[in-house]
Amino acid sequence: MVAIILGTRPEIIKMSPVIRECGKRGLDYFILHTGQHYSYEMDRVFFEELELPHRISVCWMNS
Repeated sequence: MVAIILGTRPEIIKMSPVIRECGKRGLDYFILHTGQHYSYEMDRVFFEELELPHRISVCWMNS
């Protein structure tokens, strides 16, 4: 299994061809998104516009 770990918008954009290729080759993979940005406009929109599959989101907030 391949883990693709992303945290920033540039990483989402740069890794999108790799994610697509994993899908084309039928590789067992998952996307772990660390959620650096908490705003829809700053992050999730890139997954939708680049037509990337669903991901696992993980977010830590300091209290």
